[in-house]
Amino acid sequence: LPAFENKDGASSHINASLQCLLSYEPLRSALRRSAGDSALKSMADQFAKAKTTISPRNVLLDAGAQLPQGKQEATEFLKKLINQNKSLQDITQFTEVRARKCDTCSYETNDPMNNHVLQLPVIEKENNISRLLQNIFSWSHLEDSVCGSCNVGRYLQRTLIQNTSNVLIIQLKFRKKVKGQMVKN
Repeated sequence: LPAFENKDGASSHINASLQCLLSYEPLRSALRRSAGDSALKSMADQFAKAKTTISPRNVLLDAGAQLPQGKQEATEFLKKLINQNKSLQDITQFTEVRARKCDTCSYETNDPMNNHVLQLPVIEKENNISRLLQNIFSWSHLEDSVCGSCNVGRYLQRTLIQNTSNVLIIQLKFRKKVKGQMVKN
């Protein structure tokens, strides 16, 4: 992989996100074929030519007007980058459905939303992608919930993925329990 400069406000997490996106050839090709000129398209060209060192400066500047000042989380940067680039949107879009049902009555609800990045919570030592996906796709109790229909039962929830495009971007969100609360690791 070509090296990325780790300066100009780019954290190692942002650089890693860019390297991950650009290392997948179908995604890189879609960016290179995209209409117009953008810093990301230029970076995809540089990446394909295996330039020894690539600066993410222009990509950061393109996204910078909408990013908060100070240390930028890779999650927010990736969302902004996708929102600004139609080619990325088209190739990464899917529908994430949050399904809930009561464990007592028959009440059930589904909340679909279009998304581009599937965020998987990683708690403590769970380190297998298959297991992490199984955790969100399986029914589990939603803590501190009471059914709004019967006012007795607790909600079960799971996530469904529908209408996937060519690429599913999965981002791992590391968490740990501290005094019963989930916090960033």
